[in-house]
Amino acid sequence: MESRPRYPLLRALAFVGLGLLAVQCDNPGSVGDAFGPNPSLLKTDTLDVPALQTAALKAYSGNLNYISAGTYDDALFGRFQTSGLLLPGLAGRNDSMQVGARVYLKLFVSSITGDTTANTRFELVEVTRRWRGPTWTLDSTAVTDIAPLGVFFHSPGDGDSLEIDLPSTWVDRYKAIARNTTADNDSLYRTSLFGFLVRSLDDGKILHINAFRSGLHVDNPDTTVRDFRYVIRQSATSLAWTPPATAAPDSVSLIDNSFVRTAYVALDDPGLGADLVPTQGLVRLELEVTADTARMASTLPAGHTRGSSGALAMYVLKASAEAYAITQGPNLSANRNGGRYRFNLTNGFLSTVNNGTSFGRIYLIPDTFDGTIRPAALFNHLSPANRPRLLITRLNSQ
Repeated sequence: MESRPRYPLLRALAFVGLGLLAVQCDNPGSVGDAFGPNPSLLKTDTLDVPALQTAALKAYSGNLNYISAGTYDDALFGRFQTSGLLLPGLAGRNDSMQVGARVYLKLFVSSITGDTTANTRFELVEVTRRWRGPTWTLDSTAVTDIAPLGVFFHSPGDGDSLEIDLPSTWVDRYKAIARNTTADNDSLYRTSLFGFLVRSLDDGKILHINAFRSGLHVDNPDTTVRDFRYVIRQSATSLAWTPPATAAPDSVSLIDNSFVRTAYVALDDPGLGADLVPTQGLVRLELEVTADTARMASTLPAGHTRGSSGALAMYVLKASAEAYAITQGPNLSANRNGGRYRFNLTNGFLSTVNNGTSFGRIYLIPDTFDGTIRPAALFNHLSPANRPRLLITRLNSQ
């Protein structure tokens, strides 16, 4: 883009915030439409973003919509090894659990990452130390028993649910706590039983389990006696990631929605964009990034799948936030259109100029972190043809 002087913000342009800036960030249509039939009122310049970098952040991974369990070695994105924790609710003191009742976990598999044709072994292990979903992070490690409570398979024809029978040794302890009459049942449960860990024994796939639909079931043998289901009280996911054996080109940044790898643009740093944007006559400021969709498709074998919603989420954070687990939701999201994502930064940018505050760093992840694993590949500033860029739309007279 041709060089231009840096302009002060004109207060007379405050009307810009009254509708012209309210265009959705996932709509890359012409901003000139807001001005009616005369496109000559506007012009759009582009400014390459000199650096799109990667950073590892921390995020809480407990009590989300899903838990992940399994291992998948992705040729492009690396090896994801996940395990999921589940603590079911406690039965009521008067709930019937007859002799011979079937007590089992029913897990609803929402989606799969990896080889959908694989017959994969998983094990259910008892957790032996108390844990808390709200403070669990991906690098947290559960303390478990050595011997598994059971081993089960996930096969292509299993549908969307798995049923795992629980051994009588565990059921008897659970039943004794539920029927206890000398102490507070819930307090006794919290200090005696700590739930289960689900992990894979084979590589091949990761199961994304819906924590809200899953639960502990009691099916009584007497059909005249009510059966019971107890929802999951708390859940969490742990993740260990290993880089791929063959690294991606330097012009491609690999990210995923767990915050283990994010892409960021530091617009506040000198020469990285924001200080070069003219504010006089500014109508719209957008950040455009491009996905390497061809590479993502070519590195995925037949019968394998990666989770993807086709969206990117944007988080605006101060650099100091890298030291803490992310608790906020995304500031913006954008849907992919022809391989490109566009984020409307106008309101945030003008607000920082008006208030004399710092814009912060823009972090990008695929969609949001909900307990599933969704990676993406983005072209960075080293790409010859698909560098990230700022699109600056302003009044043509400026």
